[in-house]
Amino acid sequence: MLRVFSVMVMLFGAVALVGCVPVTPDPCDGVECPDGQECVDGECVAVDPCEGVECPDGQECVDGECVAVDPCEGVECPDGQECVDGECVAVDPCEGVECPDGQECVDGECVPVDGGDGDPTAGAAFYTDNCVGCHAADGAGGFGPNIQGYTAAELQAGVEEFPAFHGMAITADDYANLEAYLAGF
Repeated sequence: MLRVFSVMVMLFGAVALVGCVPVTPDPCDGVECPDGQECVDGECVAVDPCEGVECPDGQECVDGECVAVDPCEGVECPDGQECVDGECVAVDPCEGVECPDGQECVDGECVPVDGGDGDPTAGAAFYTDNCVGCHAADGAGGFGPNIQGYTAAELQAGVEEFPAFHGMAITADDYANLEAYLAGF
């Protein structure tokens, strides 16, 4: 048994010597790379600054730093909405709307600015001719809602929503006069 062992050792030793292969030199030996780069297969390549960086939930690595993930990334919102903090919200209908002097944007439409320079007497005449049937003599409502204290912009928005008034020419002065009249109640 001892003899077999020594043969095996010799045999093993001979195989080890015969099976040796020449060692290839490291292609990066002697290669110096600038900061932020490392040698790979003999060439300088950029180091991934996020390699090995672990970020907490809700953050991702960007240029080696943990930053908040964009909560709207991949969120698709329906028409008229946009993503804000990961939620779909209505787009401001007045964004980008420019109104002429004396008007402001309300719900995407230019309406007279509430200035209080209307004529309450003219407003009373207009109101009596066009509004009293639905809103009562004092604007407190009846068939229509209470409009006491409404601004010119609120009055215009209400009129535009009511189909019976479509096509009726109501001027900015009419709205200002109605506002002045209704402010008296």
